[in-house]
Amino acid sequence: MKKATTMNMSCDDVARPAPREFVARGLASRDEARRTGEYIDAVNVRAELERMLKAARSMKAVG
Repeated sequence: MKKATTMNMSCDDVARPAPREFVARGLASRDEARRTGEYIDAVNVRAELERMLKAARSMKAVG
């Protein structure tokens, strides 16, 4: 017989990964950048994030 489970997580809990996972991905990314010597300039990251935000806002306004 299967044990019944309940859903006690909020939408925020589902949408946001656990802090440990976030930190682990960040450290892995840092290590990979150090290993390869390939870094992405913060100006480029910010520009891409701004583009993504603008696109998301446009989609929200339409739909």
